Amino acid sequence: MLSPVRTRWLTLLAGFIVSLTVLSVVIGLTSPDGDVDAPTTPSPSAPATPPADEEPAEPGATPTPDPADPPDERAPEQTRGLWPGLPAGVAVDETRVRWCTGVTTDATPAARQVFGDEAVTDTACAAVELLFTHRYSRLAVPTTGYTVADFEALGDALTPSTWSNVYLPRVQRLVSNPDDPAARRDLGVMLFRGTGTPSDAAHASAGQGRVFYGEAFTTDGYDDRAVWINPQWSDVRASVDLAQVQPRLRIDLEASAAVPVWDPASGQHEMLTVPTTATLYYLVTDGKEGGRALVDSWQLTTGRYVYTPLTVH
Repeated sequence: MLSPVRTRWLTLLAGFIVSLTVLSVVIGLTSPDGDVDAPTTPSPSAPATPPADEEPAEPGATPTPDPADPPDERAPEQTRGLWPGLPAGVAVDETRVRWCTGVTTDATPAARQVFGDEAVTDTACAAVELLFTHRYSRLAVPTTGYTVADFEALGDALTPSTWSNVYLPRVQRLVSNPDDPAARRDLGVMLFRGTGTPSDAAHASAGQGRVFYGEAFTTDGYDDRAVWINPQWSDVRASVDLAQVQPRLRIDLEASAAVPVWDPASGQHEMLTVPTTATLYYLVTDGKEGGRALVDSWQLTTGRYVYTPLTVH
């Protein structure tokens, strides 16, 4: 389904909470995860924002008009590179963004006392990296199916019990039925589905008449291009969570990123921005699991998405 939607994830196993409120489209995990073709999101010319308590029309309900092909089948040149539009001050090497250089942490005295300054800082960085590496990933482009291997890198950031007991069964459910909306939402990852796409369409629907670049249900349009651009995030708040037997480090932040899309009606390059409010609960392991803090559970809320002219910040 391709439409950033707002969905609340239910607490399932072992205290693993994944709450995702879908507002409009499955955000890679939500509507922009599949249905991105109905007038359910604000457009650049007419920012129609549905009320918070109103469920927007299913994106995909409106058939996509015969699209005019973009001048280049790939996303434009300005989206080339590693996370175009990074905030100033964030360091980048050839293959990796050094997210920590752009992270500001606001921690409670209790968090610093229980976990230590270094663990708090490192975990705040890890939380930002998790969102922009896994939630906003190349998997967002509509495709016909997935494999377990597509999600194993995210599994490395989870506690072994959360991966084995909670996340892996969800991944397996998606792999066996990639069109299951619930299975897609339950992963917390942006997975656009392009459900408004006619069977003979050249490009997959990206909602409200927009389309993704390249041949439908392939990543060809984003070869040598970034799928997501303009990452933004708030200060990271750190506190102590005592809901479980073992204290957990709670990380709260707001983030957003945009995926380049094409508007056949206007003949313009645009971007679909998807915001996220995140709460992640980490277990800090004192040298175990490679000394890394690992995610024990999370809550993710997708905000209102919007189409605007393509601009790399």
